[in-house]
Amino acid sequence: MSTCQNASSVVGVLSPSGELDVIPSPRRVDFGGTPLVLTPEVGCALHDLTGSERLAPAVSDLAESLQRIARIVDASASDGQNRPQITIRLQPDPNAKPDDESYQLQVSSHGATIVAPREAGCFYGIQTLRQMLRLASPEASHAAVTLPGVTIHDAPRYAWRGMMVDSARNYQPLSFLKQLIDKLSHYKFNVMHWHLVDDQAWRLEVKSHPRLTAEASRVSMGDESRGGCYTQQEIRELVRYAWHRFIRIVPEIEMPGHCMSALTVYPHLSCTGGPFTLPGVQCICPDIYCAGNDEVFAFIEDVLNEVIDLFPDPFIHIGGDEAPKDRWAACPRCRQRMRQEGLADEGQLQAWFIARMHRYLKSRGRRIIAWDDLGDKDLPSDVVFQWWRNRTPDAWRWPSRWASRGHATIFSPTSHCYLDYSEDLISLPQALTLSLAADHDLISPERADALFLGGECNVWTEKIPWERFLSRAFPRAYAIIEALWRADDRPNAERFIQRVSRH
Repeated sequence: MSTCQNASSVVGVLSPSGELDVIPSPRRVDFGGTPLVLTPEVGCALHDLTGSERLAPAVSDLAESLQRIARIVDASASDGQNRPQITIRLQPDPNAKPDDESYQLQVSSHGATIVAPREAGCFYGIQTLRQMLRLASPEASHAAVTLPGVTIHDAPRYAWRGMMVDSARNYQPLSFLKQLIDKLSHYKFNVMHWHLVDDQAWRLEVKSHPRLTAEASRVSMGDESRGGCYTQQEIRELVRYAWHRFIRIVPEIEMPGHCMSALTVYPHLSCTGGPFTLPGVQCICPDIYCAGNDEVFAFIEDVLNEVIDLFPDPFIHIGGDEAPKDRWAACPRCRQRMRQEGLADEGQLQAWFIARMHRYLKSRGRRIIAWDDLGDKDLPSDVVFQWWRNRTPDAWRWPSRWASRGHATIFSPTSHCYLDYSEDLISLPQALTLSLAADHDLISPERADALFLGGECNVWTEKIPWERFLSRAFPRAYAIIEALWRADDRPNAERFIQRVSRH
């Protein structure tokens, strides 16, 4: 990255060291040429040449930024001879992969041009330009907005860049989730992993089982005044909203554990028959779905059928973590299931349970993600594991072991990515060191590139109502996206903290 020759005129966009203060930092930045000066008197012309309905909201956001920051009232596509031209253009590349997210952004005195082979790249180019505009916002109300002459070539290192949002423990209003999606997409996250079901509440409307939300969504960690659920109409609205912002929503429906919300309503789906009450505190409940009861699988398939209809993403997260098996060990129906299937212990019974759900979802065109608690089970190789338990010295090798068996991994280790932890436990500098390192004694670099999908920061909400969600997740989420976008070349923590303070 070269240094700007005229940093003093564009200091708002640059760090003291002359680097572009965009988050995440672009992969390549070449300074040169004359800066772009935007004034209300001259205005600018905004040309969207993509013809993309999906990009329309992002183009509108760019027009709004020009109006709010540069006070350009009309950023319509005028052909005024003296107006800077801001152009967004798709330039198809037959060699580009379907999930290509690269873009080029060029800024000069004549205007700005964003070019990308796919819609996603155009979207991220727009976000970079919007960040530059905001950073260049002058203190004086009538001062010009000046952007450096620059050419940016950018693309992410990892394709999966997510945040896990726990709505089961503490309900968040739909309006807040839209606000969160706006913020995530502006900083180039592209996955919202949505945790909708847990012991404490069931938030997803299931029309075939309406009692789930009628009876098990009223509380948020013991507070009956703050409960709620998401109707199917609201879910479709949010999925559509996220699609326009290049965020995929991956739902999580927990099984066979973390399901007291379902068992409280339908106790016959447990091993003991209940009765149960919703836990008002965080816990690992001993009661889980009965693996010997065929009604359990009929119920789960009913739920998943509606989930598939609501969420177009090819992945569905099925949890699988923290499932105590004492009830299975004492359950006659579970013991009978183990004899029928030739299973040696309750661990194999859990693998059988998940494999059965895998077969069903695969028949419906979906792919399973599960927490790493299932990583030692004999599961089909197309099951993706989400690594979270980074608690032993060799835990970093687990994704490589899974990859040697054909499994892909999403990284969200507790040591770096659990943003519900206090900053005393996970600081911003610590989050910035997130690494998707492979054990090359187990797999090749090429294998790691293919099977290490990316990562997520997790925000569990046992103690975080929605009003405090953003202040807990950020600014450390900036470090996570920097690590996933620029895994090969990250700034030192001190310099990054200076950049973050401006965002």
